[in-house]
Amino acid sequence: MFAGRFIKPLMAVTRVPLARQTITTIAPRVNTFWIQSASRAYSTSNLEGNKNGFIVFEDIQKLIKENDKNCHIIDVREPSEVIQGSIPTSNNVPLSQFVDAWQSSDDSFEKKFGFKKPSEKETLVVYCMAGIRSARAADYLRQSGFEDVRNYAGSWADYAEKSRA
Repeated sequence: MFAGRFIKPLMAVTRVPLARQTITTIAPRVNTFWIQSASRAYSTSNLEGNKNGFIVFEDIQKLIKENDKNCHIIDVREPSEVIQGSIPTSNNVPLSQFVDAWQSSDDSFEKKFGFKKPSEKETLVVYCMAGIRSARAADYLRQSGFEDVRNYAGSWADYAEKSRA
């Protein structure tokens, strides 16, 4: 029981009733929102062409080639991660600055991030390193009134791997 004192600040204890037994599991504390977002990020339903859904590598390739001014690819990684590389035509708005960024005025947004703030009618595609933070960003943007938000679930890891081949 002494070891439990050290585990509690870092771990969450969950008791799950199973038949007539209770199973106790110890797992790292994780924000439930992140778990929900992560599970949506890797859903396999309607990946291509799903408005307010997910897109795949082939869709990203098409967006890069078309370079549609009404479609914005947003990298939500931190600047220290962007040094590794980024998807062509994308702009960086770090998730750590997301709320302030999207609530700021159009002029303030443009000065800080170097591109015009997209309108709620334009298409936004978000990505991060592996799809979890971008799922959270996509949820935030949808709740903020953006009508067409898509998450590149494979994100930078998928893009970097497939674009090398």
